[in-house]
Amino acid sequence: SIVVITNAANSTATDLLITDNNTTTANTALKVNAVSGFTGTLTDLQVNNVSQFAVSNAGDVTFTGTAAGNGSGLTYLNASALVSGIVPSAVVSGAYSNITGF
Repeated sequence: SIVVITNAANSTATDLLITDNNTTTANTALKVNAVSGFTGTLTDLQVNNVSQFAVSNAGDVTFTGTAAGNGSGLTYLNASALVSGIVPSAVVSGAYSNITGF
Protein backbone atom coordinates (compact mmCIF):
# COMPACT_ATOMS: atom_id res chain seq x y z
CA SER A 1 0.00 0.00 0.00
CA ILE A 2 1.04 3.60 -0.50
CA VAL A 3 0.81 6.19 2.27
CA VAL A 4 1.13 9.83 1.34
CA ILE A 5 1.43 12.42 4.11
CA THR A 6 1.04 15.99 2.94
CA ASN A 7 1.50 19.06 5.10
CA ALA A 8 -1.32 21.55 4.61
CA ALA A 9 -0.19 24.76 2.89
CA ASN A 10 -1.14 26.89 5.88
CA SER A 11 0.29 24.55 8.51
CA THR A 12 3.46 25.35 10.44
CA ALA A 13 4.13 21.68 11.22
CA THR A 14 7.37 20.47 9.65
CA ASP A 15 7.99 17.16 11.41
CA LEU A 16 7.13 13.58 10.65
CA LEU A 17 7.85 11.55 13.76
CA ILE A 18 8.10 7.78 13.59
CA THR A 19 8.41 6.12 16.97
CA ASP A 20 8.64 2.54 18.14
CA ASN A 21 7.17 2.17 21.60
CA ASN A 22 8.15 -1.49 21.82
CA THR A 23 11.27 -1.18 23.94
CA THR A 24 11.76 -4.92 24.46
CA THR A 25 13.03 -5.72 20.94
CA ALA A 26 15.21 -4.06 18.33
CA ASN A 27 12.85 -3.15 15.52
CA THR A 28 13.26 -1.23 12.28
CA ALA A 29 11.87 2.30 12.58
CA LEU A 30 11.58 2.94 8.85
CA LYS A 31 11.74 0.19 6.26
CA VAL A 32 11.56 0.44 2.49
CA ASN A 33 10.98 -2.92 0.81
CA ALA A 34 10.65 -2.65 -2.97
CA VAL A 35 9.55 -5.45 -5.25
CA SER A 36 12.08 -7.39 -7.31
CA GLY A 37 12.99 -5.45 -10.43
CA PHE A 38 12.28 -2.05 -8.86
CA THR A 39 14.41 0.58 -10.65
CA GLY A 40 13.49 3.78 -8.84
CA THR A 41 14.91 5.61 -5.85
CA LEU A 42 14.26 3.92 -2.50
CA THR A 43 14.33 7.14 -0.53
CA ASP A 44 14.89 10.79 -1.35
CA LEU A 45 14.98 13.30 1.50
CA GLN A 46 14.46 16.82 0.18
CA VAL A 47 14.42 20.43 1.31
CA ASN A 48 12.32 22.73 -0.89
CA ASN A 49 12.17 20.03 -3.60
CA VAL A 50 15.97 19.70 -3.71
CA SER A 51 17.41 16.28 -2.88
CA GLN A 52 19.65 16.30 0.21
CA PHE A 53 20.03 12.55 0.77
CA ALA A 54 18.99 9.70 -1.51
CA VAL A 55 19.38 5.94 -1.73
CA SER A 56 19.05 4.29 -5.12
CA ASN A 57 17.64 0.84 -5.79
CA ALA A 58 21.26 -0.40 -6.02
CA GLY A 59 22.08 0.99 -2.57
CA ASP A 60 24.09 3.95 -3.84
CA VAL A 61 23.94 6.85 -1.39
CA THR A 62 24.17 10.45 -2.59
CA PHE A 63 24.02 13.53 -0.42
CA THR A 64 24.78 17.23 -0.57
CA GLY A 65 26.10 17.73 2.96
CA THR A 66 29.25 16.63 4.71
CA ALA A 67 29.89 13.14 6.01
CA ALA A 68 31.45 13.25 9.46
CA GLY A 69 33.22 10.56 11.43
CA ASN A 70 36.57 8.84 11.63
CA GLY A 71 36.13 6.92 8.36
CA SER A 72 37.20 3.60 9.86
CA GLY A 73 34.25 1.79 8.27
CA LEU A 74 34.98 2.98 4.74
CA THR A 75 36.37 0.28 2.47
CA TYR A 76 36.96 -0.21 -1.26
CA LEU A 77 37.51 3.47 -2.01
CA ASN A 78 38.59 4.25 -5.55
CA ALA A 79 41.83 6.25 -5.34
CA SER A 80 41.28 7.62 -8.85
CA ALA A 81 38.58 9.82 -7.32
CA LEU A 82 41.07 11.57 -5.02
CA VAL A 83 41.32 15.26 -5.81
CA SER A 84 43.20 16.44 -2.76
CA GLY A 85 44.26 15.25 0.65
CA ILE A 86 47.01 13.28 2.29
CA VAL A 87 47.69 9.59 1.77
CA PRO A 88 49.98 8.25 4.52
CA SER A 89 53.22 6.83 3.08
CA ALA A 90 52.66 3.66 5.15
CA VAL A 91 49.75 2.68 2.90
CA VAL A 92 51.59 3.35 -0.39
CA SER A 93 53.73 0.54 -1.76
CA GLY A 94 55.86 0.42 -4.88
CA ALA A 95 57.74 3.09 -6.80
CA TYR A 96 55.82 6.03 -8.22
CA SER A 97 56.76 9.14 -10.15
CA ASN A 98 55.26 12.61 -9.82
CA ILE A 99 54.61 12.24 -6.10
CA THR A 100 55.04 15.45 -4.15
CA GLY A 101 54.88 16.44 -0.51
CA PHE A 102 57.45 14.16 1.09
